[in-house]
Amino acid sequence: MAFLGTSETFRARSSIARPSIYGINLDGDHDRVASGATQVVGSISKRTMVALAALLVVAGAAAVVLVQQDLAKQAALQSVADQAAAYIDGVSATAGENAARMSLGPGGSLELPEIAAGNIYTLTLSRSEAVAAFDGHRAAAILHSHLHLWEPRAGPYTTASVAELDALHPSMTLESGGSAIVSRRYLTVDGNQALETFAFP
Repeated sequence: MAFLGTSETFRARSSIARPSIYGINLDGDHDRVASGATQVVGSISKRTMVALAALLVVAGAAAVVLVQQDLAKQAALQSVADQAAAYIDGVSATAGENAARMSLGPGGSLELPEIAAGNIYTLTLSRSEAVAAFDGHRAAAILHSHLHLWEPRAGPYTTASVAELDALHPSMTLESGGSAIVSRRYLTVDGNQALETFAFP
């Protein structure tokens, strides 16, 4: 019986077919499959990046629009507050007694817009400022003269009684379509007469 030599045995072994699993050659086919998978993953990654970039552009544009809308609302409210303060300061600047009706919309001699930036708003008057607001947005304007938010009656006052009335009426709020009287009247306080500015329904 003849036995294969060492060199023949090596050639015989090398001629044996390479192992395979499910038809994939573990040498050449494996590399080709891996390369194809890498290309597919790369293609998906590129599409994902493009989609994310598009979403970022849309989100950025939407944010810009929202900022512009907020700025427009704020500007409209500031315009109302400034105009209301100017009306009140105008009455306060008169040399004698005077009265005018300030309205949020038609009807008053001192007329403010009925809406601001397309929205119904409120106007709140306090001793020192006028504040226009809606939906969490607000704008304020400072009054140059102190404002009393109650209707004065005839007769003398004391400093304490005026302070008490101011504490009882710290503010007054008007809504769109509402109005208030803004007046300049003489008030006798502790025997001294002086012109004061008032606002009341």
